[in-house]
Amino acid sequence: MTQWTDNGTDIQIFDTKRKAMNFAKKRANEQYADKVWKDGDGYVFGVGEYEEGEFEDHGTYQVFEIDDTIYAIGILCNVNEVALFTKKMYEEEIEQKEIEVKESIKESNERWTNQDGDAIYTHDREDFVYEDEEGNFYNDLDDYDYQYKLLTNIL
Repeated sequence: MTQWTDNGTDIQIFDTKRKAMNFAKKRANEQYADKVWKDGDGYVFGVGEYEEGEFEDHGTYQVFEIDDTIYAIGILCNVNEVALFTKKMYEEEIEQKEIEVKESIKESNERWTNQDGDAIYTHDREDFVYEDEEGNFYNDLDDYDYQYKLLTNIL
C-alpha cells in the first residue's frame, strides 16, 4: 500500500494480504469511501463522493502483493494510478523522466523571457524534481506529478 508523506502517501508492509486489505478498507471507510474495485493485481479502495452522478475521487488506498523482483513503486498522483517496477524498468522510467525535465526546463525558460530575449525567470532541475532516500518526486511534468518510492529503502 502506498502513500508519500508530503503528499498524503505512505507505504506500509503487512504480513498477510488479509491484514493489508482490512487496513485499507478501514482507512477508506473512515474517510467515507463510496467505491471499491479490483484493478489488475491490486485492490483499490476509493475515497470520495458522488456528485451529480459522477464519482469525485479524493484518493485511494491500494493493496498490492509484491515479490523480490519489485524494486520501486510509481504513483501518478493526479489520477491515483500505481505501477510496480523492476530495477531495470525503474531505471528506464527515471531516464525518461529526466529527459522530460530537461524539456520542461527549456520550455519554461523560453516562456519566461522578455521581448529582447532576456530571461525574466530561470527554471532549473530543482523546480521539477525532489529527491530523498526514499525515492524521487517529479513535479508538474505534462500536468502530472510522478512519485517513485524505492522498496529497498522501505522494506
